[in-house]
Amino acid sequence: YKKVILCVIVFLFSLLSIFPQGIDNFSLSLNPAALIPIGDTSAHYTIGGSALLSGEYKLPFAPVLFLAGQLGYSISSNILTNTNLSLVSLGGGTGLSISPISKLNLKIFASGGYYLGIYGESFGHRYTRPANGLWL
Repeated sequence: YKKVILCVIVFLFSLLSIFPQGIDNFSLSLNPAALIPIGDTSAHYTIGGSALLSGEYKLPFAPVLFLAGQLGYSISSNILTNTNLSLVSLGGGTGLSISPISKLNLKIFASGGYYLGIYGESFGHRYTRPANGLWL
């Protein structure tokens, strides 16, 4: 499974170089992150990594509205068994974006998606997780 996930990540990075950067109303971002276990989990898991590829499309007929999609991957290792814990996520949503002044953009959105947990070589449970938030 690691080879398949690596191929998907390489494919997504290649899309970033091919995708035209001049498309109006569309933005694409890649956000890396470190996963640092705290509390009880720090005794079981190592520091891991995560990446989230997000796309946002502002609707031409209503520029304050946008559609969004996300693809994410997270990985950490169990200290005791040296087994990887991976999470693959896919989500989408819609929202409202307002810029009251030139350097400030407020976004209110609602999104949902699917997450798949993989521990070692076994697949975990798939579940849906609604989300919402305010981004400043």
